[in-house]
Amino acid sequence: MSDRFEKIPIKIFGSGTQNKVYDDQDEQAVTDTIRQQVLPGTTAQYRQVNVKVKRKPDGTADYLLAYLLRKDTYTSEVRRIDVDQDFKVTDIKEDYDDSQEFNEEDTYEWESEDTATYAYDMVVATPCDDITSTVNAVNHIDAMAREMGLNTKKLIGAQATLTNYRRYLTSGLKGFVNIGHGNPNSISL
Repeated sequence: MSDRFEKIPIKIFGSGTQNKVYDDQDEQAVTDTIRQQVLPGTTAQYRQVNVKVKRKPDGTADYLLAYLLRKDTYTSEVRRIDVDQDFKVTDIKEDYDDSQEFNEEDTYEWESEDTATYAYDMVVATPCDDITSTVNAVNHIDAMAREMGLNTKKLIGAQATLTNYRRYLTSGLKGFVNIGHGNPNSISL
């Protein structure tokens, strides 16, 4: 295994409370799978890999969703990684569209479409909860918006998912801010 993969942080995120204990138990196996079976097949350099473990009803892993944050382009690649019960890779789907994935961490807030509609005036978000400046910026913008009388929602880290973004963006917001991980040349959403 290349040393360049050893320094890439790999984080499991986004599981509901019922699966958190499984994620804690499987953390090393997931990390090993990404480092030994996924990253060696790439030529790109990554800043971080965030992983969601999608599970079967009995709690065993069904597949992984890996969000590979690139160093050079400040973008994220999404891959679906099918695994067996020992986390051995059986298939990898690159450029995977995760927009139809069920997000366990989102269900508490979206029980009823009626309560979600127009619940907030503004959403301020960052998926980069490990970068202090992005979290500080989200908190600052949130505080400014609240001072102006807006009802705001902050999405930080695992809550800042594409699914949540789409739901909030279609709920009649007056404002939406997403702070990424630092592309100085353009804005992407």
